[in-house]
Parts: sequence; structure tokens; C-alpha cells
Amino acid sequence: MTQVLERLRREDPEAGIFELAIDDGGNRCTLSVTARPDQPETLYLLSAVLYSYDWIIESAWITAVSGQIEDRFRIRPVAETPPIGQMREMLDDLERMFSSPVSVLRFLNTKGKTIRYPCTGSATFAWQIRDGLVSLEIQMLDQPGLALALSHFFALVELDLLEVRLAESTPGKVDDLFVFNPSESRLLDERFRERITDALSILL
Repeated sequence: MTQVLERLRREDPEAGIFELAIDDGGNRCTLSVTARPDQPETLYLLSAVLYSYDWIIESAWITAVSGQIEDRFRIRPVAETPPIGQMREMLDDLERMFSSPVSVLRFLNTKGKTIRYPCTGSATFAWQIRDGLVSLEIQMLDQPGLALALSHFFALVELDLLEVRLAESTPGKVDDLFVFNPSESRLLDERFRERITDALSILL
């Protein structure tokens, strides 16, 4: 059974609830986010903050229920575990981003970070339409900032995500699933899906 070493929490009536549970000797954390309302760029905001603090997303469960997001990330630091003070600062930034959203690019710039598309040429894409829901599965080599790059792309083309599963299938390889909001009728057009695939193939 995983022992929680420390639990940090931020709660704001406008932004939502942000909780960071630190376990595994401080080498792993679980970030839980409950916020309202859900927005198309929600994953983009979350990924940007995690990337700016050099956290790697090992797995994620991202859902939107009745206009509210309920997200859970399993994360670990790129290098050594940061001090508690830095983790508190990260939660403060998350709270600020959700209470009064600012430009993600400007935020990353203040942290000395930029969005980089991996361009590994390793990605494979599989579309599925079931019960009126369109989903896209992406398998590829893992890269730092991959979740940020993907969420940046979906925000740019204004595709609203209903549910996201980010997971490592084998060491160094990810198997990510993106389920889109039923209102995204553009995705029922095969040609539009092909254009999305073509664009992602170039970027990834």
C-alpha cells in the first residue's frame, strides 16, 4: 500500500480544488484537480504548469462531468524531488491559471520554457467512432513536454476534449487516448479527421 508522506491542498471558490499527495519517498506524486467550469484548453493549462516545473506525467485520467473537470495525474520529477516550497508554488500557479487564465506562452516564457513538438516520426494514429463519440488513439515514443504539445495542438484547432487517458504502454513509449466532446461534429467528417492526422504526423 502506498504511503502518503504529505498532502498539499489549495481550494478556491472560483478556480477549484487542487491537491498534491506526495508518496514513494517523495519520488512520486498524485495531482488531483476538480475545477469548474470545464474549458477546451483545460488540459493545455494543466500540462503547461507541470512542464514548467519539470514534472513528467506517467499517467493521467482526465474527465469532464456536468461541465466540471475531475482530473488525476500520476507524476514524477525529471531529476531530484523538488523541495516542498516549490510544490506549494506549483499549486499556487495552478490556482492562478484557473482563476484568471493568462497566456500559456507568456506563462512558460516567465519560467524559461517553450513548447516543442517532438518530430520523432514514430507516431501512429487510430480513429474510432462509437455511440456518437469520436476518439483518437496515439502511440509513439515518449518525449518531455509531449502532453503539452498535444494539448496545445487541440487548443489551437479548438477541439473540446471530453476524456483523456495518458499512459505508458512500455518503457519509453506512450499509448494516449483522446475522446472528444459529442458537440465536435467536425470530427464526423472523414476528410477533417485526415487533416488532423496529417498535421499531427508532421508535428510528432
